[in-house]
Amino acid sequence: MIRTQRSKGFTLLEIILVLVIIGFFAAMIAPKLAGISDTAGTKIDASTKGDIVKFTRVWQQEHAGLPNEMVNLLIEDENGLLIIPEVDDVDSDNGEETLSQDFITRVRPYLHTLNDAEAQELRKLGVKFVMTLNDAEGSDTSLGDSSTAKPMWRTPVARGLRVLMVGGGANDDTDTPAWTQGVSDAFSTYSTQTGVTVVPNANGLGGAEDHTNPEWMYRIVLGIGPDCSLVTDGTVASAALSPATTSKATYKYYCMILPRLKATVNRISSAPTKLTVVGDSGEQKDITINLPQEQWDFGVVGPDGKIWPAATNDMWDIRAIIP
Repeated sequence: MIRTQRSKGFTLLEIILVLVIIGFFAAMIAPKLAGISDTAGTKIDASTKGDIVKFTRVWQQEHAGLPNEMVNLLIEDENGLLIIPEVDDVDSDNGEETLSQDFITRVRPYLHTLNDAEAQELRKLGVKFVMTLNDAEGSDTSLGDSSTAKPMWRTPVARGLRVLMVGGGANDDTDTPAWTQGVSDAFSTYSTQTGVTVVPNANGLGGAEDHTNPEWMYRIVLGIGPDCSLVTDGTVASAALSPATTSKATYKYYCMILPRLKATVNRISSAPTKLTVVGDSGEQKDITINLPQEQWDFGVVGPDGKIWPAATNDMWDIRAIIP
């Protein structure tokens, strides 16, 4: 009798069974791998912020000032005015916006117009030019048609220049302007930012009073982009993009919170001078927000608004405002 050998291949049933088993284990492992990825991104993000602080210190020792040509996080509208760009509205169906909603809700930046004294003080600190963001991809409906509306437009620091400031801002370039107070006006200056929501809290001041660091009040915010002198002079190899942000916003570079200028303090008249704040851990403290600071007293924040070094309190709630 002639005997035939059985084929050494797999049957369709066996292949399906193996695929089902692989899929089962993949489903179990994938969430853990995602967690590892998130943790790694957070660690890299924190390390990068620390490096920016370290290399900025080196820059200060060599140049006795702050880096030049940082990013002014504004865009030029059709009337030639610099305005806050679009904020991520967490809607994936309507395109990309420029700034992360987390950045706005944590840092609370407002439009601020430099007067002559502030512009002079910035130039003495080494900040002679800024690169106006003009993000055409994230905010193309707002950009004007002039040549100055081009992305990363090199703009001299001078009287009348608009920038972002934490927690408040002057609406004109006079010495005694009307002062928009972030701690009292909530989101009034964010009327165009429809994706940002404010949830009132128990003390009646409103959720807009939360800050990731209220001690940054009345300090200018600038980005650390590829044209920053830290990069162009070789102090750092390149401008870093944050790996930690999950937002679909287009701006992913880190930012510097400049020291509070003496000239800014001299302009503050109607704005609060002290705050009583309570952290999400329950810690309470009083802080003074109307004193000028030295050039070394800068901060670094990610495009998601998270500070370095990470603190026990992720957010602070303003419980009392002292004029």
